[in-house]
Amino acid sequence: MVHPILGFGEQEVNPTGMIRLPLHFGDEAKAKTLEVDFLVVDVPTAYNVIPVQPTLYKVKAVTALYLLQL
Repeated sequence: MVHPILGFGEQEVNPTGMIRLPLHFGDEAKAKTLEVDFLVVDVPTAYNVIPVQPTLYKVKAVTALYLLQL
């Protein structure tokens, strides 16, 4: 079940679904590829997929929206 998310100009957005994709982390010495779940949203932004929270925790990522990167 996918719940609405808040953001994108303080609006509630209903994800259109989820997709699982392989994502490669790290350089050659410490590289790792994980199957990552993403929420898919239909909004006019720089992003149209959002990694779900358990993935961010699992890879110990810190989001930095002002840099537009993870």
